[in-house]
Amino acid sequence: MRDLSLHILDIAWNAVEAGATRIVISIDEAPSKDRLTISIADNGKGMTTETLRAVRATLSCADPGVSSHGLPRFAQASRQADGDLRVISAWGLGTIVTATMRRSHPRRKPLGALDETLSALITGAATVDFVYRHSSPRGTYTLDTGRLRAQLDDIPLHHFGVSSLIRGDVTAGLRDVSTEFQAME
Repeated sequence: MRDLSLHILDIAWNAVEAGATRIVISIDEAPSKDRLTISIADNGKGMTTETLRAVRATLSCADPGVSSHGLPRFAQASRQADGDLRVISAWGLGTIVTATMRRSHPRRKPLGALDETLSALITGAATVDFVYRHSSPRGTYTLDTGRLRAQLDDIPLHHFGVSSLIRGDVTAGLRDVSTEFQAME
């Protein structure tokens, strides 16, 4: 995958398919620490101990070509930027995937079109509540579709007008806080 937003899309969509009703996506840009952290947490079905053990074994493999699944490829993208990927999961409770990487590493992939990624997730899984938090030294932007849904009464999130408003809000929020927004335009 050419940018990190596609990894986020893949992991979040896996959570949707695992029955999640709430997915929290957090991005923390920390230039002073030269770190970028991406976390995707869900309340889906989670993984059994055996499945989690197998996933962690796959993640430790240096060659992501052994799997076409998103986690090994996201782990490889993290490692190539002097980082790591961790997975915590419990059956019946959900999963947390956290990728860290050196922000300034020349091989770190760009964040990409996060506005498009979030719009696709929200409209594609309109019954799932998404919380998106993006922090940087410039501030924090948060979008919570659960709160938005409560304000919209009976208008669905996948309604064209609503999805356009959401995308515009995300774009404006990222313009305000992300230090990489220019790369996303």
